[in-house]
Amino acid sequence: MISNVIQGNDCLCVMPTGGGKSLCYQLPAVVRDGLTIVVSPLIALMKDQVDALAARGISATLVNSTLTATEQSQRLHEIMQGVYRLVYIAPERLRNSRFLEAIRATPISLLAIDEAHCISEWGHDFRPDYARLGHFREALGMVQTIALTATATEKVRQDIANILRLKNPKQFITGFARKNLHFGCVLCNGDRDKNAELIRYLTNQKGAGIIYAATRKRCESVVELVRAELPDLQIDVYHAGLPTDQRRIIQDRFMSGKLQAIVATNAFGMGIDKSDLRFVIHYNLPGTIEAYYQEAGRAGRDGLPSVCVLLYNSQDRYVQEFFIENANPPAKLVQQVYEFLLAQDIDPIEFTADEIRDRINSQMSSEAINTALQILSKTGVLERLEVGGGLAVVRIDSTLPTLVDLLPKEAKVRRRVLRAVEDAVGDRREESVYVSPSYLMQRSGVEKDALNRALAELRKLEAFDYVPPFRGRAIHFRRTDLKFEELEIDFETLEARKTADYQKLDRVIAFARSQQCRQQTIIEYFGEKNSETCGGCDQCQKVVGWPTLSIVDAATITSSEFPETAKEAILRPEQTKLIYDVLTAIQRLHGRLGKLLIAEFLSGSETVKVQRLKLQRLDGFGLMKSYRKKDVVTAMDCMLELRLLEQKELFKDRPTVLLSPQCEKMLADGSKFPDGLSQAFGFNSVAKTEIAVKQKQPTKIESVLEEATQADQRDKKRAATIQLEPGFDETRNDSASTPERLDVASSTVSKDSSNRGYVDQNDWVWTAKLADKGFSLTEIAAIRRIDVDQVIDDLVNATNAGKTVSCDQLLDRRTQLAIQNTVSESVKSPNSLLRIDSDQARLLRIKALMNSQAKKQN
Repeated sequence: MISNVIQGNDCLCVMPTGGGKSLCYQLPAVVRDGLTIVVSPLIALMKDQVDALAARGISATLVNSTLTATEQSQRLHEIMQGVYRLVYIAPERLRNSRFLEAIRATPISLLAIDEAHCISEWGHDFRPDYARLGHFREALGMVQTIALTATATEKVRQDIANILRLKNPKQFITGFARKNLHFGCVLCNGDRDKNAELIRYLTNQKGAGIIYAATRKRCESVVELVRAELPDLQIDVYHAGLPTDQRRIIQDRFMSGKLQAIVATNAFGMGIDKSDLRFVIHYNLPGTIEAYYQEAGRAGRDGLPSVCVLLYNSQDRYVQEFFIENANPPAKLVQQVYEFLLAQDIDPIEFTADEIRDRINSQMSSEAINTALQILSKTGVLERLEVGGGLAVVRIDSTLPTLVDLLPKEAKVRRRVLRAVEDAVGDRREESVYVSPSYLMQRSGVEKDALNRALAELRKLEAFDYVPPFRGRAIHFRRTDLKFEELEIDFETLEARKTADYQKLDRVIAFARSQQCRQQTIIEYFGEKNSETCGGCDQCQKVVGWPTLSIVDAATITSSEFPETAKEAILRPEQTKLIYDVLTAIQRLHGRLGKLLIAEFLSGSETVKVQRLKLQRLDGFGLMKSYRKKDVVTAMDCMLELRLLEQKELFKDRPTVLLSPQCEKMLADGSKFPDGLSQAFGFNSVAKTEIAVKQKQPTKIESVLEEATQADQRDKKRAATIQLEPGFDETRNDSASTPERLDVASSTVSKDSSNRGYVDQNDWVWTAKLADKGFSLTEIAAIRRIDVDQVIDDLVNATNAGKTVSCDQLLDRRTQLAIQNTVSESVKSPNSLLRIDSDQARLLRIKALMNSQAKKQN
């Protein structure tokens, strides 16, 4: 890329954070003549880069709002004198006529645009000021340009090239594969599961990291949880609702290492360069793959192994849908807001978004009102002003040296006031400038009443605007002569953008549920072809959710070590039958019921509504009675995502659920069900009767099997891994990992066939060994990748072979009580054994096993 820039080609670079994008314009700026202008939205990052360049003896500077008017004038003078090789500016600076004049007087060799995805409305972080860059480039004579971003799909890349009018740009899409990042996704039933997973991980985590949550409220609740469960862990919260000074202090503490973790919204991270982050956890689903990879990519910039895990629950989708709806309000709401504000006879209008919503009696949120105001402000008819604090706002939209010559000579007061205003505005033409009325009174030498009359008269000048003093945020109309229909708002494009946002959300959900290599999925999303599996994610390691770090060395890993990603297990006949029965039961409801009511029907809940509709009489009632109602809802959400089900609105605001045409055809043809359903029904994880065991049973991770090497012990402290005895056969399907990150297929186990001492032994040997080490039924099933019934069969076989197995740790107190109840019921009514369900039968078998073991021990 550097070679192409030096040769004079326009370039478009898509490369992840830490990949070296800055070098691609900094090095050409050093070896070529002329000035390089760097456009960046990150003021903090500008200063860091300028300081780093200056430390290397390279002449660079910045021009942004952190400088005083005097400092800005001095910098502009030095730029025109050719003092600098690189100048960093914020995109807002392009509105400043004085800056544009200084730039035109300077030989420009290169325009570098960082965070270039902000140009495109199809990007995940569109900024209106970036849209001016095409005109700015044209004003500079179509100067050579390099656009750089860490995240851009093909559509966004095309948008960037079109808006900037790049001439046959050389495109570089590379560097997305980061082998030291270990991606994973933990499927959770709700916040309680998420909290348990998070605390379990942080308990053994010594490194620093970020936990991202979707809302400010969720950030606060997660911090409270961690502080209560892990009082020794230094953690704090960061979001846009905190005062600026407090955010700065928290960020400084985190960057200096005084905080181990920070819980934040996506407001945290842009421009943050902390190289030793060992983990990034997403507590909630992000809205796009772009946002996810940008945030997760902040981990492991030092090249050391780091974990990036998403805690996913299907309900997270609704939070992102809420954000999408608020970011794309309907045309009717935009019209309501406009006509309400236009009818006000005050200027400025100091209504908050909440107050506007209440005045127009809207059911939409205040965030949707804010978006409507943004849409209206883009038309130029109104302007949203920042907090005034008692200041007035003046604006001069003219390149004339002075507007005073437009006034009659006898208008002496107005001429004095206008000169005072021009002094206050300085070179900030075409910008809203906040000014104190007392300053204008002092500079013009007129009293308050005369000043107000003069300013009101000056507003009649076409290029002059004035907003009286105000306290809070305010809205100011720059034109009041247009009806809503005359604003020419492109609602078709806005609707297309909304559709695109939903499509991006679908891609994130597909990523969470994917059975493919995580990093490969991300790389292909961004258009990098022929990617290899990473070998380090949960799917490549064939573990459940949390990837381990011990089996992957970022410096030596090769794709051949992990040739296959995890595949969906084949459904057993009884599992396929249940799915078939559930789908046909929903089919018989003919799309007349909503999701929650169908969940009550399938789970066998005899609620008032179910009884009123006589649903308990229909075939299929109670088909999923061993599932909790929320688990049934989760399964239905999965079927909706897999397009087996679809929702239609037969009645207003009352969506109903029915089979999709694709599913109807699948049932008719007897086709194979798609991957992903096994997770939805919980077939490949923990049996439903054992859920309580999983939630309550304390982890046995720390009581690992054998003493490993000293290096493995260091890994164990960091990743809580487990190593089986030498001789464990790595090629068998017996090896897997529990949700607690068990690494039973340790890299230290010999692959020499001569060391496989247990290969020819019966399968129950492995189950018995795990039972001896203190694992529960649930954990053994997860490690062996078999169901709980098979675990019991193995233990029975072990007993029959004369092996003594300790059963005390297999069950928690709740399950033991269930066994006692089942046994006592069978004693009271022996005939009831003919009617017991599979769960009761399992409990009786466990009881028999425990009795047998007790006799052996006696």
